[in-house]
Amino acid sequence: MVGAVISRPGAGVQRFHCDADLDHLAAAKDNPSHRLYNVFIPLVDISANSDGTEFWGSPQLSGSPDALARHFISESAEQMSRQQKDACLLPDQIVSPGCGAGGIIIYDYRTIHRGLPNPSDGRERPMAYVIVATGGAGKS
Repeated sequence: MVGAVISRPGAGVQRFHCDADLDHLAAAKDNPSHRLYNVFIPLVDISANSDGTEFWGSPQLSGSPDALARHFISESAEQMSRQQKDACLLPDQIVSPGCGAGGIIIYDYRTIHRGLPNPSDGRERPMAYVIVATGGAGKS
């Protein structure tokens, strides 16, 4: 799957999420080669810790991306407010990498992430993406 996204000036912050669903998590757990990867290609330069994509990882769950992803797509997590979810985050668990225009950022489909806000006086921030599959994985 391929596509493009444009963050326009004034766009708000996204909620933290993962792109995987429960079926993909189960298949990935059963087969270590069954993986989906997001490939982000920013079409403008993105400075670190600015207006790009923010990734979250928890040291308590670092051995299990499935456990972290399941936490975010579980029924109990759906009932949590954004403030409750964000209150669980510690600054040392969050990274927002920089990337030059035409560079790539690749991450596992199970990775928790969000798009950062785009100030109202900001620029359009276009990004192309490709989803790459291995081990028979597929996106429905």
